[in-house]
Amino acid sequence: MTPKTYSTSSAMTLKSEPDAESHPSDPSKWKRHPELYLSDGSVVLLAGNTLFRVYLQWLARKSEVFANLSSFEKVQPNDADTYDGCPLVRVSDAPKDVEYFLTGLDACSDYFFPDSPTPWAPTAAILQLSTKYMVSRLRERAIHHLCRLYPTSFDDMNPHHKDLADEVFGLDGGPEHPIILVNLARSCNVSKLLPWAYYSVVRWSFKDMVLGHKCHDGTLVQLSDQDRTICLLGFDTLMGIQHKNMKEIFSGPCARCTDKGEKCSSAIEDAFRRALEEHGTGLIAPLGPLRRKVLACERCKENISRLDEEKRKEVWQNLPKAFGLPPWGELLEDTE
Repeated sequence: MTPKTYSTSSAMTLKSEPDAESHPSDPSKWKRHPELYLSDGSVVLLAGNTLFRVYLQWLARKSEVFANLSSFEKVQPNDADTYDGCPLVRVSDAPKDVEYFLTGLDACSDYFFPDSPTPWAPTAAILQLSTKYMVSRLRERAIHHLCRLYPTSFDDMNPHHKDLADEVFGLDGGPEHPIILVNLARSCNVSKLLPWAYYSVVRWSFKDMVLGHKCHDGTLVQLSDQDRTICLLGFDTLMGIQHKNMKEIFSGPCARCTDKGEKCSSAIEDAFRRALEEHGTGLIAPLGPLRRKVLACERCKENISRLDEEKRKEVWQNLPKAFGLPPWGELLEDTE
């Protein structure tokens, strides 16, 4: 069999062969990446219509998948495709994602440093591709970066979420909708992010939870059927928990009430009524601190604050269970 030659080229396929639209068959439509096409590279990756030329042994040292490819390259058949004198490997990833991934592999990359925000787009791309190509250290760094913003413990919850999002992701502030986080955590098997991701979805919008969300760029993001069911059941569970907790938090004056229960009883009943009105709108925030003012004596207010924190901690501990997930201990131990 005669090998394919595209002027200076021809191609080995990594995993399944992408469709023609993903990889134009006409090499004249291919373009070399301006920074990641190295003149002395030993392998060429074709993502969409973009060519990346890098060092195969460099990839192989970091990635189990490319290590296997390196072994195959040594014994590749005579009819294997090449480009510019190098093995040509077609990958099914978006060119921009491959750019982020290869940049993240570089030891000199400034991605994921604590004092250097890494935007959402490269973070998500690097997590996806480091998972796909089995680059464990880079995957761990991406997950650690996400955990700076998305809590995995009660103490991690930060009231200044927007400011922290800017600090972690820079000006783009993270994904436009929590459905995007759910889908990323699911596809990359990062289970410890799922309790907060699901919780964020059920708090956001019931309509979006069912029908999906149309992003600013026109893209419709949706939950899978399985995740939609998980969120609907979790929504119902959290509604019940929130109602029960409010009844206990606003159960009446405390034993140390200095008002003999008269003024405080009325104030606490009023606060409970207003909380029920909010609850009736579908607002789900059993983890949110009590923000409304209660015009009761100081001791009753202290008691309400104490009960509020106790209940929020209980909700946090049981949050995975509300969404059918293993306990926090198991989720946090899972490093796969």
